This record gives sequence, structure tokens and C-alpha cells, in this order.
Amino acid sequence: MIFVIMLCSSTIAMAQMDGSVQIAKPSNQTDGYFSIAFDTKASTGLGKQNSSFALNEVGIQYGYHFNDRWSIHLPIYASTSLFNQTKTFTQQWYAGIGGEYKFLKTRLSDLSVIARVQSTIGKNSWGVMSYELGIKDQWKENIHFSIGLKYMDTYKSPIPASPISNKMCLFMSVGFTFNAPK
Repeated sequence: MIFVIMLCSSTIAMAQMDGSVQIAKPSNQTDGYFSIAFDTKASTGLGKQNSSFALNEVGIQYGYHFNDRWSIHLPIYASTSLFNQTKTFTQQWYAGIGGEYKFLKTRLSDLSVIARVQSTIGKNSWGVMSYELGIKDQWKENIHFSIGLKYMDTYKSPIPASPISNKMCLFMSVGFTFNAPK
């Protein structure tokens, strides 16, 4: 007990003289970070599909950051797809995998390239594989905004006699992240 008190008091004394306490770390070691991101996303079809299709999603991503630039994510989204021509909609869940690379770091925000592959899960009336590629701007307050392209490859339609075609969409997303590296 006396040894612990002496060790603590000597550490405090050294910190007061130096102004900081630093722990030595090997130079080749990088820290990994886990993060959780929440966001909401809106998509609309491009071209002729613009007026016939809209997609709204709310999701969570669990991520692992290898360092302050590279990360991998496991996204899970709840989605509602609106088909205006037929006046129908479907609700489905998506799960997949995604990656992120921060290519520009500034004092106020970080710009990243994001890529994601997802598929509908469960017993949905519409089965889709979706592929996303976009740009994410994350501010230092951990609020982020994304914009990009999403391709939806239909493998199961709710009405087999009237299949839903594949769709190219523009998406926009806004959300926030906990425990992301700066």
C-alpha cells in the first residue's frame, strides 16, 4: 500500500514538473477504434425512375477503424420503398458490409470515400442486393453528411407478374457517430 502511494505521488510530482504524463508506445503500433453510427438516408431513382421510386432508410453501423484513415462497417438498415406508379410500398431490412477511406483531413471536417454492399434479409416481398459508392463529410462534432450513387439489383419482386426493375439511385444521408477517431 505504501509503495502504491509513493508511486502515485512521484507520478504526480513528475507530471507537475513536466506538465504532462506520456506513455511510451512502439512507433509501429496503430490504435483501433470501435464506433457506432446512426443515420437516415433518402434515395430517389435517376432518369425515368425519378418520379416512380423513392426509398427512405434509417440505420445503424457498427464499425472498426484500423487507424485514423481506414475502417470497415457492418450496416443494418430498416427501409421503406415507395412505388408511385403502382401506389404500393414495401418495407424491408438490409444488412451488409462497408468500407471507408478518409482521403482529406482538415481542421473542421474529414472527407471520406464510402463503399457498401447490402442485401435484404428476412422474408421480404422485394429481394434486393444494393451497392453504394459515395462521399462522406464528417465534421469534428461527429455529425456526418453523405451523398452518392446506389444501384439496386432486384432478385425477387413482390408481384411476380409485374417484376420491379433494377434501379440506379442518388442517395443523401445525414447522421452522427460515437467514438470515431479524429
